[in-house]
Amino acid sequence: MWTVLLMKPHNLPLLCGLVLQGRLLSSLDIHPLALYFALAAAFFYTGNSNSLASLDVGAGYYGLAQYHPVPVGLQMLISTYAGPLLLFCVSMT
Repeated sequence: MWTVLLMKPHNLPLLCGLVLQGRLLSSLDIHPLALYFALAAAFFYTGNSNSLASLDVGAGYYGLAQYHPVPVGLQMLISTYAGPLLLFCVSMT
């Protein structure tokens, strides 16, 4: 749940909903295609789009005093795909 620190505050209730959705998907015997569509929807639920303008660049600099390309890139990647990763991890347990 450390990805919550990188996300905007208005996405926190959404992440709780994604956890509940993941638990529901794991309890049901679902088709992998349904999981794929749920993961794609989670990507768009969290405010991302198919445009580079939707990237949250500020999330890459949390906790850093100066620019380091690897941590900034990793934090931006984690922030962008936090919804689908959370849903995938919860639904696989």
